[in-house]
Amino acid sequence: MLNKTIIIFLYIFVLNVLLIKAQPQIISLCDTSPIYKKYWIESIPGYDNVWSIYPEVEYQLQLDNTIVVQWINSGTYTIVAQYVSENCNSKSELQIQIEECPDVFIYIPNSFTPNGDNINDVFEAYGIGIVEFNMMVFNRWGELIFESNKIENHLDGLHMGGWDGIYKFTFCQDDVYLYVIKYKGIKTSERIIYGKISLIK
Repeated sequence: MLNKTIIIFLYIFVLNVLLIKAQPQIISLCDTSPIYKKYWIESIPGYDNVWSIYPEVEYQLQLDNTIVVQWINSGTYTIVAQYVSENCNSKSELQIQIEECPDVFIYIPNSFTPNGDNINDVFEAYGIGIVEFNMMVFNRWGELIFESNKIENHLDGLHMGGWDGIYKFTFCQDDVYLYVIKYKGIKTSERIIYGKISLIK
């Protein structure tokens, strides 16, 4: 089975100055197990780099200020990277959520063509195993123009909860619109997807 190694940048609080704060990450064990991921911090002269993971997970320390972690078990972990010198100790943390293969599937198109030909006329998400769902669509000025709590739980071609490109009884212009989708499965915690949908007539 092919293992995957992905480089992830872990930015640090250096001398109490925030450079960039690393965002929490969710890793699924669907693709391969175990999964190998590489985490990196920049080297600063005069400082030693110290790594730790809680709860404890074995990792390999590399020569280029990186560690390679072999993720095997699900759970919530915290990677701590520190700059240590005689007079200063600065650190940053990255939270990792390791999940078993999720019980849901969701498909979201990137464009639709509401021109009345009954082909791709509606923008909607399709899913399997989703028990809670909300979709909001916004125009480029941040105005909410569509919202739905309905999703097709199979790819059957029906259109129960999609946007037909109409707002306030008027067809919207060709443009790129923003959407926010929140969903949950029976065993999966809430996920949020931010994306763009192109309206093309």
